[in-house]
Amino acid sequence: MNIRTSTSGLGLCGVLLLGLAATASAQTITTSKQTPYTVSEPIVLNFTGAGGAPRDYLGLFMANAPDPAPTWPGQILAWVYTNGTQTPGQSGITQGSVTFTLSLPTGNYEARFFPNDALVSTARTAFVVKADVPTLPVVSPTSVLHWPQVAPDLAAAAAYAYAVIPDGGTPFPFAATCTGTTSPFDCGGRFPFAAFTTGSHNLAVTAANAFGVSTPSPLLLFEVPKLDPAAPGQPVVR
Repeated sequence: MNIRTSTSGLGLCGVLLLGLAATASAQTITTSKQTPYTVSEPIVLNFTGAGGAPRDYLGLFMANAPDPAPTWPGQILAWVYTNGTQTPGQSGITQGSVTFTLSLPTGNYEARFFPNDALVSTARTAFVVKADVPTLPVVSPTSVLHWPQVAPDLAAAAAYAYAVIPDGGTPFPFAATCTGTTSPFDCGGRFPFAAFTTGSHNLAVTAANAFGVSTPSPLLLFEVPKLDPAAPGQPVVR
């Protein structure tokens, strides 16, 4: 090691300070993915170069929020020791990963490393949380529209006059059949999905009986894929 010759004249205090700086610079903290997390997705942090103290810990913060110093807990959102719990573990954990299962709102965040219960971080990394993007069912011209229909019995469900509301527009009659032995019954039928343009859409269903029109069903969200020009009528598969 060259510390002795390169620190000539600094004395023991200077050597110790350089040692601490070298230890801090060797610490790294990274997230498990480079793309944004979703609101309901666990945040996984990987760390290396830790000092191995049982009370080394990692915390989550809003971007640009100050460290907890001088008063704990400050603006820390969540934290765990390097053993993944809030109870100090064994010595010697210098690298590994921890998981945070809380649901963070959308925004910009930082993950930070703190040695041995310190209130000032020695390593940090930024990450982003975005809203969950639902995976929509993909339809084709031959897809069948289904929905659960609450009714006193199967005959009553079949007797309703059904109408479909596409994209919040004008309802139009829709012929449906219902099956099942108990309510809600499985109702549905062939629907002209080919009339929709490429992209995301929604449908709601109303059912009219002798007493009037029911409340529209929950929205059915779906995706119309882009068609392959080389094979008309066939979705593009990516």
